[in-house]
Amino acid sequence: MKVAAKEADETKYWLKLCEKSKNYPYDASLSEDLLVIIKIL
Repeated sequence: MKVAAKEADETKYWLKLCEKSKNYPYDASLSEDLLVIIKIL
Protein backbone atom coordinates (compact mmCIF):
# COMPACT_ATOMS: atom_id res chain seq x y z
CA MET A 1 0.00 0.00 0.00
CA LYS A 2 2.90 2.35 0.67
CA VAL A 3 4.03 2.16 -2.95
CA ALA A 4 0.50 2.76 -4.21
CA ALA A 5 0.13 5.84 -2.00
CA LYS A 6 3.45 7.18 -3.25
CA GLU A 7 2.40 6.64 -6.86
CA ALA A 8 -0.92 8.37 -6.22
CA ASP A 9 0.90 11.39 -4.78
CA GLU A 10 3.18 11.53 -7.80
CA THR A 11 0.19 11.31 -10.13
CA LYS A 12 -1.45 14.16 -8.23
CA TYR A 13 1.69 16.24 -8.75
CA TRP A 14 1.73 15.60 -12.50
CA LEU A 15 -1.98 16.34 -12.85
CA LYS A 16 -1.43 19.69 -11.12
CA LEU A 17 1.34 20.49 -13.60
CA CYS A 18 -0.95 19.61 -16.50
CA GLU A 19 -3.70 21.76 -15.02
CA LYS A 20 -1.43 24.82 -14.82
CA SER A 21 0.26 24.26 -18.18
CA LYS A 22 -1.14 25.60 -21.40
CA ASN A 23 0.64 23.01 -23.54
CA TYR A 24 -0.68 19.84 -21.92
CA PRO A 25 -4.24 18.54 -21.94
CA TYR A 26 -6.04 18.42 -18.61
CA ASP A 27 -9.21 16.57 -17.71
CA ALA A 28 -10.72 17.43 -14.31
CA SER A 29 -12.35 14.02 -14.08
CA LEU A 30 -8.89 12.47 -13.71
CA SER A 31 -8.27 14.51 -10.57
CA GLU A 32 -11.65 13.52 -9.19
CA ASP A 33 -10.94 9.84 -9.86
CA LEU A 34 -7.54 10.18 -8.22
CA LEU A 35 -9.09 11.63 -5.07
CA VAL A 36 -11.35 8.59 -4.84
CA ILE A 37 -8.35 6.30 -5.19
CA ILE A 38 -6.42 8.20 -2.51
CA LYS A 39 -9.36 7.88 -0.13
CA ILE A 40 -9.41 4.13 -0.70
CA LEU A 41 -5.70 3.85 0.03
